[in-house]
Amino acid sequence: MTPTPHTDPAGPGPDPRAAAARHRRRRFLPLATAVPAVLVLAACGQGAAESNTPPPAAATGAAAVSGAAGAGAPAAGGALRLVPLPPGQLGAPAVPAPAASTAPGAVPHDPAVAVYNAYGTDAAPGVFPRTVRHGTGTTELPRAPQRVLPLDSGELDSVVQLGVKPIGYLDHDPRLMPDYLVEALKGLPTVGTLAEPNLEAIAALAPDLMLTSKIRHEQLADRLKAIGPTVFGERTGVVWKQNFALHARAMGREAQADATVKEYEARVKALNAALPSPRPTVSVVRVTATNLRYYQRANYSGTILNDLGFPRPAAQNVDDFALLNQSLETLGPMGDADVIVVCPTEGEQMGLLREMRNSSLWQNLGAVKQGRVLMALDDVWMAGIGYRSAGVILEDIARFFKVQGARG
Repeated sequence: MTPTPHTDPAGPGPDPRAAAARHRRRRFLPLATAVPAVLVLAACGQGAAESNTPPPAAATGAAAVSGAAGAGAPAAGGALRLVPLPPGQLGAPAVPAPAASTAPGAVPHDPAVAVYNAYGTDAAPGVFPRTVRHGTGTTELPRAPQRVLPLDSGELDSVVQLGVKPIGYLDHDPRLMPDYLVEALKGLPTVGTLAEPNLEAIAALAPDLMLTSKIRHEQLADRLKAIGPTVFGERTGVVWKQNFALHARAMGREAQADATVKEYEARVKALNAALPSPRPTVSVVRVTATNLRYYQRANYSGTILNDLGFPRPAAQNVDDFALLNQSLETLGPMGDADVIVVCPTEGEQMGLLREMRNSSLWQNLGAVKQGRVLMALDDVWMAGIGYRSAGVILEDIARFFKVQGARG
């Protein structure tokens, strides 16, 4: 089958209708014991030398929280840092630079995060009123938000991580969510699906801040803003760190965000010191109901793998989101690596997953023969898009390599 590149101009998010359906069927799996472990993640660029160089300052405002430096750069003079240091400053070994994508609608890493340089606020940390610059303009926030409504999974992760109880969320099944989100959403009303938020239900909750992104709800921007203050990120996935910084600024939770970022940096540094050197190559394979997806470097898990200095196989070492709609016949050229991370979207009983495992194409892969496959939680590795899920990914990697240092 001819590889089908990612062509969604919106970038690393799924089609909203598909995403809404996935919200209704998400399943958190126990780590598999039937198949040994493997990994998943992403980044950007072209050439033979590393791409663990700092990306363009990925600020969520024109100045750092303290007004000293961009949020994507090291904080100066004690300034709060809302975006982690680049991989090279986190102890990650250099990885081969990614090839430039030739796919229509490609979303490379650096341009995706650079957009956020214009976003943020000039207000001092925690000080209100403030004006927040974001994906659809500016939003005035007269006081620190108390009734916050996240309208996607990354936004939910940010709100919970920053210590705020959301006032509602999209339709969800508690059986299919991680414990920390189950607890956060306990007893809360739902407000429709990702594809079709229920605007009447949203208005009834009287939010004083809504968080979402243009890729999800730009078409509803005017209607959401008519209900209450709304802050839009640009997209999902690859810009998860920049979205978190934007969410923190909108909520006036810069100090809490700084603590989160520094904890992530400490855990990544500890893992980088403990992981094997040289690093094995890591392939990320997502199994859907009907096809395979090979995740390249410009996505959520890809940025985490890059922070840990894991090189990717050639087909995945591309500055783009993913190769979609792939058949089992592409496993050899597209999916093999020293380690393979497998994320089944609907659990271990999926028909295509069973077919893949039983196929000679799968069984003949080097990583499979050596027992170097990690069965990962799709809702963490793919849909978590935040620091809580990132922490679980770090723990998965530490467990797979039998090293210490990933726990917060």
